[in-house]
Amino acid sequence: RQIAAGCLYEHDRYPNACERIRIVLDGSGRPLRYDLWFRGWSTRGFWFNDNSLYSGTVDGRLSLWVRGQPDGPSADPRVARVFVGREPEIEQLEKSLLGEGASRPVAICSVQGMAGVGKSYLAERFAYLHQDHFPGGVCRLVLDGSGAPVSGDSLLGNLGDRLRLPQATDGLAEWVRSRLLSPRSLLHVENVDAEPLARAAAELIVQLAGCPILVTGRYQALGSSLGWIQVPVRPFDEATALVQLAEELGEEMWEVSEEYQRLVGALGFLPLAIHLAAGYLKAGYSVEGFLTRLRQTGFALPAADVAEPTLTRDQSRAAIASAFALSLDLLKAQLGAEGERLIPGFLDLGHAPPVGFGASLGAAIAGLPALDYEQLAVAARRLSLLDPIPPAERKDRAYRLHPLLAELLRSESGKDGAEKAHARMTEWFCARLPQLPAGQEEEQGKLWREIQVETGALPHWLAEIREAEGVRVGRAGSWFATLNGPFHAWFSFYEELLRRPLGEEERSNVLWTLGRVALHSGDLDRAAGVAREKVELDRSRGDEKEAALATGTLADVLWARGDLNEALRIQREEVLPVFERLGDIRNRAATMGKIADVLQYRAELKEVLRIRREEQLPVYERLGDAREHAVTMGKIADVLQVQGELDEAIRIRLEEELTIYERLGLGASRDMAAGRFNLARTYLKRNHAGDREAAIALLSLALESADRLGIPETKRIRLLLEQALNAS
Repeated sequence: RQIAAGCLYEHDRYPNACERIRIVLDGSGRPLRYDLWFRGWSTRGFWFNDNSLYSGTVDGRLSLWVRGQPDGPSADPRVARVFVGREPEIEQLEKSLLGEGASRPVAICSVQGMAGVGKSYLAERFAYLHQDHFPGGVCRLVLDGSGAPVSGDSLLGNLGDRLRLPQATDGLAEWVRSRLLSPRSLLHVENVDAEPLARAAAELIVQLAGCPILVTGRYQALGSSLGWIQVPVRPFDEATALVQLAEELGEEMWEVSEEYQRLVGALGFLPLAIHLAAGYLKAGYSVEGFLTRLRQTGFALPAADVAEPTLTRDQSRAAIASAFALSLDLLKAQLGAEGERLIPGFLDLGHAPPVGFGASLGAAIAGLPALDYEQLAVAARRLSLLDPIPPAERKDRAYRLHPLLAELLRSESGKDGAEKAHARMTEWFCARLPQLPAGQEEEQGKLWREIQVETGALPHWLAEIREAEGVRVGRAGSWFATLNGPFHAWFSFYEELLRRPLGEEERSNVLWTLGRVALHSGDLDRAAGVAREKVELDRSRGDEKEAALATGTLADVLWARGDLNEALRIQREEVLPVFERLGDIRNRAATMGKIADVLQYRAELKEVLRIRREEQLPVYERLGDAREHAVTMGKIADVLQVQGELDEAIRIRLEEELTIYERLGLGASRDMAAGRFNLARTYLKRNHAGDREAAIALLSLALESADRLGIPETKRIRLLLEQALNAS
């Protein structure tokens, strides 16, 4: 409505004026807001916007809210200026809250919704970008779990107070719904960090069906069973973290340097920590100076700019230490009476491998029974203290800790906790590493598969082996190391073990394992040097068998270098006679197999098959050595492939080689990688329907294992895979 105002009498000097009044109504016709525009007539003969009638009028305009003024844009100017990454998350919010029929609540939670990851910042950015979609503004409801218990009704009452709505016993929910829907407003429920708060938020949301609602917090999976959209928020990757740092520093960061890469890596790519670091770097601190101060204060370093706290609604979340401390307090509350017993185990998880840990290893590190650990892990995950490892990386229920949180947990756990956690990890690995006697293949396979699942954790554990534990671990891991790797980790461990004081027998054992690991990893010079040292040591102490084994390793090095004649001579003249004289049928059979390897290169296939079938297989069958039996059958399949018997070669590889490797826990071993490579070659040679696709799948698996193991066959596997892909 527009209203003209003035005076009909010429002698009256009352100024002429015009007011426009716009009334915003809800769906029932009840006023929500009056938008007023005051225009006055100048004595000099023109209209102007009149600010003189009511205080608060700007450019002649004034809005009067009947039911509460919504929040304006975020007080933090960075929301408009600094925002990197998060495009998928913004798109998810837009699809849910702005898309056609968008009426479901959105929960930004958990796993990645850890402290400092930027959940509320993301919500504020979304509101800033889409102000035009919410003419009624943004209504922020900040929850506080430290006070009296909350419920959906109490939150609804608080919301009604915020909006200055009539506090009627009945109908308040409808009043709030009407206010949020007309004009359309965004309700942002913040700090949904624990189960009681999540339950209260859910009760509120149910009463406000149809309203655009955005929930942020650490509590996971709110409404997942009801189909509410989940928007996980994780720490950045390195590239995005560096972009954030550059945006925050502006012109002070001219280029990415190793120092900046080290900084964001040390901070675990956490947005809050990077923002904190940027403030100190702009103030003149070096990267090293900032990191030192951060750790000296126990991660409780305040913002460098004293003006910044005035822009933060909840200072308990602004500092890294206090944000994580709040999470731990919430975990204790979540566990209830069990908290005192389980929390020490969670602190010890700070000493877990940074790459993550599965349920069995995690329970061991925490020093808890399996079911207690599961209870602890589920509670910690719900509060975003444990980050589930995506299925693309691991198929089991595995978690990892953010590095800053892990460091804080380690400080809480202390030196005693570190000793206990490492000792438990050592017990876990040493209980699974040794090769079991013949007849226990199923149990062997189960134990070694458990270790292979933790391949990422194994190097971390090996690097921290105490001197007193070295010999024990070296003995337990010898066979696993030579067959399964990862060779680079075991190589470093045995090299370090060799520098420690050892008895002659123990030194000989370490030299044997180190030589085989070096040979399998392609370090032929080191393998040869270790073998010579072992030969000399064993002869000096009168151990003929061990000296022969080391001499066999020297022959293997020559074979790998292409000196077939000398390798064959050593095996026949220096190694084989020793085992025959000692009556060592196992090592005699193994030596005959190496002789057959050379003969196969000479194309003496008839003799090769005779050795495999008559000199090796009967021995391994008598000893119950399933692994050597499978290796020998694979060698027989090699000969059959050369002779053109492709179907039989494929049958042997599938039924009598690869299946046995899997059963023995050698699914990710050098043996399995070689077996898959050879089976793929047979498929490609046969070239029936589907053979090429099967070969590509096998080569992909073989390459994955070869990369992890660090074996020289990696190049051959990759080349054949590229050829197969190009041909297809």
